[in-house]
Amino acid sequence: MWKERTEKKKFEEGFAEEIKEIYALTQDDAGSCRMKGERCWTVSMRLLAHIDGKTAELKQEKKVLQWMLSEKENKKPGKVFRLKKETIYRLKVREALPKKTIWSNQEIPAGACLLLVDVLERNVKQPPMQELLKDYQTVSYTHLRAHETKANFVCRLLLVKKKKKKQIRSNATTHDIVWSLK
Repeated sequence: MWKERTEKKKFEEGFAEEIKEIYALTQDDAGSCRMKGERCWTVSMRLLAHIDGKTAELKQEKKVLQWMLSEKENKKPGKVFRLKKETIYRLKVREALPKKTIWSNQEIPAGACLLLVDVLERNVKQPPMQELLKDYQTVSYTHLRAHETKANFVCRLLLVKKKKKKQIRSNATTHDIVWSLK
């Protein structure tokens, strides 16, 4: 328990003391990881956009929302805060201070990550962000299905089959398989 508190405190020292209120549009589900020898898990969730509570300025820059969990908390569904992808929230956060990555020693600018302090409101109706979310969901679906034809579908099937069996029957052609799908 003492080591967990120490790790959480050290993690939180990487963020400014000032607590800000924002509206945040989450991109995907939360994921967690930890470094070898650590007891706590760092949970991360990407944001599509956020609105600063003071200035009401909409920012579409990519940010990462983070918080720390104990082993027990990490096993709970929803990673304590129960945030969902593609949802708008009103949050209290702290901006990250500038730091260098431990792997490449590259500088991460201040504010690239946000420490989640509290969830104030869920499923917020925020028209500019709702429009962004609608556009994001449309683009995502369009991107996945943009050029799908029977031939492309067959190619994907062949690739999946090739990965599974490592070998495709030499006498099977794309043409044969296309006709068998009709």
